[in-house]
Amino acid sequence: MSVIVTLGIIEVALNLMARADLVNIGERGNALPLWEAVDDHRPFALRENFEYEVRTPDFDMHIRTNDFGLRENQPIAQLLDHEFRILSMGDSHTFGYGVNYGERYSDLFNSILQNQAVAFTSGYANGFSPVDYAGYINAFYSYLLPDILVLGFFPENDVVNDVVTRQITRDSNGDIVGTKLNGSNVVDGFLTAQTAPKSSFGRTVVRTKNWMWNTFALYRLAEETRNIIRYRLRPNLANTQLPSILFGDNGNQEEIDITLGALEQIDQFLKAHGKTLLVAFIPSNFQIAERYERVVTSLPGYRVDSARMVTAREVLEPQTSFGQWLQAKDIRYVDPTQEFIVAESEGTRLYFDTDGHLNRNGHALFSKLIQDYLLENQLVPCHFLTLEAAAGAGCPR
Repeated sequence: MSVIVTLGIIEVALNLMARADLVNIGERGNALPLWEAVDDHRPFALRENFEYEVRTPDFDMHIRTNDFGLRENQPIAQLLDHEFRILSMGDSHTFGYGVNYGERYSDLFNSILQNQAVAFTSGYANGFSPVDYAGYINAFYSYLLPDILVLGFFPENDVVNDVVTRQITRDSNGDIVGTKLNGSNVVDGFLTAQTAPKSSFGRTVVRTKNWMWNTFALYRLAEETRNIIRYRLRPNLANTQLPSILFGDNGNQEEIDITLGALEQIDQFLKAHGKTLLVAFIPSNFQIAERYERVVTSLPGYRVDSARMVTAREVLEPQTSFGQWLQAKDIRYVDPTQEFIVAESEGTRLYFDTDGHLNRNGHALFSKLIQDYLLENQLVPCHFLTLEAAAGAGCPR
């Protein structure tokens, strides 16, 4: 009884400390029961008509998907019942991890659109990186028929991590038509290690572990302690998450070529249909402000010394070199890095303190910069714009 009472007191204390941001307990990617195994070109899908609540020291988030597995509050038929469509594709930032529906950068595009037009996202449902997006747009273009595709591009893991973990399928022309995960699979809605058992017992273990993670701070602390010991014993794993390109170093050229090739494939595909691709870089938080360093220099798998973080803020790569490549290929892009740096220097926090994803401020600024580009380049026909947006686009009255 004494042990139970003691553990209960520790559990309450840890939760209170976490909510007060006095302690950061645990870090686990993809700890959401969102996923659905599929037998098609995609590595996975999102569950349809699914609801879930997430609470962390950084945010409270409500997730709901529609009948097509998109995080939207309208059925797919209603979304497609619009004359003009802006589709956003991307990973967890575009999915809106950490914010609620209506706060994502893609949701905010609707503020400049008339009722005949709509902006929505396939974030997460389309995979994690451009190699996934290429297969997704190839398969679903004729159904979704986007007029503008805004591709949220997060170089921190889109270029290397999410390429080396894929089995890429190409057609006779060399175009990507599908991808599969080669390092994990889906068990009861969770992305798990490939070796995870698929038996009933194995599924119960997966469910139980994730329930404990979501429920008990003590369990998260135990996993975090295990990780600390693991990385102490195997220091070679300390920095496995951040590719060298973020620090201006050469390397991973094969993955870079695959990623940029996927972007070019998407652009050429859309241009062939008379449509528009706009690549929008999502900077890493440590590139923007020193205040975010403590997360990157301490998390297991992300342990990078402060000197390297200074280098990352100086070189602002790979946005700079990738931007030059996109310009040479006549692919439209928006790089908000400098605007993000200015906003942070003026006191506006654009990312969550410990999570690393864009917060509401980050989504709002990111959306505004993309909207400005769309209007300045008159990519949205005037009759689909609100009066104020039409004036900003120089439309005739």
